Amino acid sequence: YHHELTRKSSVAQQFLNGFSGYLHCDGYSAYKSVDNAILVNCWAHVRRKFFEAKDSSSKNTPASQGVAYCDKLFQIEKEIKALTDDEKYQFRIEKSQPILDEFWQWIESFITLPGSKLGKAVNYALNLKEGLMTFMKDGRCALSNNLAERSIRPTTIGRKNWLFSASERGATANGIAYSIVETAKANGLV
Repeated sequence: YHHELTRKSSVAQQFLNGFSGYLHCDGYSAYKSVDNAILVNCWAHVRRKFFEAKDSSSKNTPASQGVAYCDKLFQIEKEIKALTDDEKYQFRIEKSQPILDEFWQWIESFITLPGSKLGKAVNYALNLKEGLMTFMKDGRCALSNNLAERSIRPTTIGRKNWLFSASERGATANGIAYSIVETAKANGLV
């Protein structure tokens, strides 16, 4: 956890300086500027965009089809949860790749109004296509960054408390403490 007064890309660059490898993240553009990071973008965010574009009165709309594609991918991830990373990789090639091929062909087949909710969902997915496909390269990669986002929830809930920190160093100390606690939880130490 790291706290700054701004969300500039220089913050991500500085914090992740020296990092090399897969970086699970949402579509925030600052992550594109991190050297040696291979972005693994989040399919839950794609699903959420299509879900928000759905018309509740009809089940056969492009938005509901977008949600259905995402749901198929998440169902596969449930099925392979207990497999080794190598087995996950192989299973994804066999089961997820055909769904992804169909999804990308489908999403490029229709025109949307750019400012519409559906247009925003389509553009979001198309703009992040490379990072959305990264999970297929390695069985260790996740389809979404929901686990990370759930682990930062205490931080976001505590954010209002930090408005009254005596200093920036105090907010940084809170971030360090949260990092230690959440890392211990993630590793079954707490």
